[in-house]
Amino acid sequence: MTRSTALSCLVACLLGAPLAAQISNNEPWLDLQSVSLGLRYRMTENHLGSHARNWSDHHQGLKLRLKLDPAARYSLSAVALNGDTFTAGWNLRGLGARSSNRVFLKQLFVTAKPRHGVEFQYGGLPIARGESSEITSYDNDGYLMGQRLTIGDVTLTAGYLGDFRTPSVTRRWHRLSEINYGQVLAKRKLSDRLTATADFTDEDGKRTLRQALVIRPSTRVDLIRLEAYERVSGDRNAGGAITIEKPFGRTRLAASFASVDDHYRPVNGDRYGRGRRLSFTSTTAISRDVSLQVFLTRAFDDALAKANQTRVDVLIRYELAAVLRQMFGE
Repeated sequence: MTRSTALSCLVACLLGAPLAAQISNNEPWLDLQSVSLGLRYRMTENHLGSHARNWSDHHQGLKLRLKLDPAARYSLSAVALNGDTFTAGWNLRGLGARSSNRVFLKQLFVTAKPRHGVEFQYGGLPIARGESSEITSYDNDGYLMGQRLTIGDVTLTAGYLGDFRTPSVTRRWHRLSEINYGQVLAKRKLSDRLTATADFTDEDGKRTLRQALVIRPSTRVDLIRLEAYERVSGDRNAGGAITIEKPFGRTRLAASFASVDDHYRPVNGDRYGRGRRLSFTSTTAISRDVSLQVFLTRAFDDALAKANQTRVDVLIRYELAAVLRQMFGE
């Protein structure tokens, strides 16, 4: 059986089983969380002033959950996206260049919630970041193989983080028997407007402490995020970021200043990478399902070699999940 045939069978099972259940029980066992399409213009300029990228990309994404019992205590989740690396969620050559429409099944995991406050996950997982963002943690498109246990406010993860150029979970099953990554994460809601997280991560012997604090002070400033990390083994260093978000009608503005050290592994958000930089994001809801985002970042470390000294993204995203749920009467 070829890889594409196996993936087709998997998708058919994920869609067919819940649809059959809905017909017999008239209950929505398939939770269609996201079906997204996107177009993006991207320009990046390296530290030498040369354009490293100047083209358009496109994006297709699917995120769903199959409930395995009526109370949804047990479920199977799947995430399929573009991007052939750990930090990519779009195809890297879109309009105006050699186009690629490859979509990879990046996450596939089971979740069990045997009792209130206890959750166990196993398989191809997303990365738990707490309140830290992809600036100082791992890229939002990142993945790992392993298991995760959450008891109350504490989350424990053990597994394998790697295969950065092997995004398909079907080619990483053998990593379930390997462990090179461990994380202990604690989250605490201090008040209605204040949430803090802290975690200790060991990745291939590289130990890192991370802390993040999210403040929601008022309607004038919707969110302030303070985050920091300290690498306490190997190339010891530290960094952090501050982000402020504010809504203006249908538009949400965010500005951040970040400092990420020179030896940070290239696993954080590819929009940011290393160095000291300012970033600005404007996200506008054109309609219920369509949004327009403009992102701009500029690094100040001219002596540090970077592919994205300056980066501009303009993207439009269409979220189809709500439309499809209405069509199928969910």
